[in-house]
Amino acid sequence: MLIDNSTVVIVLNKFGAIGGSLQAFKFDRDMDIFHRVADGRFAMSSFYSTLALRERIGLSQAGGNTSGTKVEILGKLESIVSRGVGSNSALVLGGRDTLGSSEDKALLNRSHLEDRIVCALSLDSREELKQWLCEYVASLSAENNAESIRSLSLDLLEIFGDHEGRELVKNVVIRELARNRGLQSLAAELNNCI
Repeated sequence: MLIDNSTVVIVLNKFGAIGGSLQAFKFDRDMDIFHRVADGRFAMSSFYSTLALRERIGLSQAGGNTSGTKVEILGKLESIVSRGVGSNSALVLGGRDTLGSSEDKALLNRSHLEDRIVCALSLDSREELKQWLCEYVASLSAENNAESIRSLSLDLLEIFGDHEGRELVKNVVIRELARNRGLQSLAAELNNCI
């Protein structure tokens, strides 16, 4: 599948593969390797197929209708590969019915969100990057994890540079922190930094 003149994505169907039977890979010409960008490894995550489901039923993050808005590539790929997981998603985790503890679930969710952020970056999908960052910050905020949010904000400023990094911190991180009273001082601190 050719996404644009420089981006090649392939979808493979391999029955019984770790990560589900359908997997999507992006070819990186500079590194001469394939990056896995969508699969079923996180089928037990609370966030699995969140964006793909929204795309299928026509809902945006805020719950509005997305008709007329561009559906990004990562959401499309997740929608495709989620069909390969099947009804028994426990198979993805080696047959485990449950994740055990709430700490296991939280770790799986956080890993999934971090993976989606990296994949959105790899596919240069800015809108999906913002959506997954919003979910990630909301998750960290719910845990009152100020140190991780502060570290993420500094990383965004460093990775994306002055203008785009500031926009991400302002429009994603600080906006999400505004919903948590316990993190208002962090929101003010970050606002002063940008």
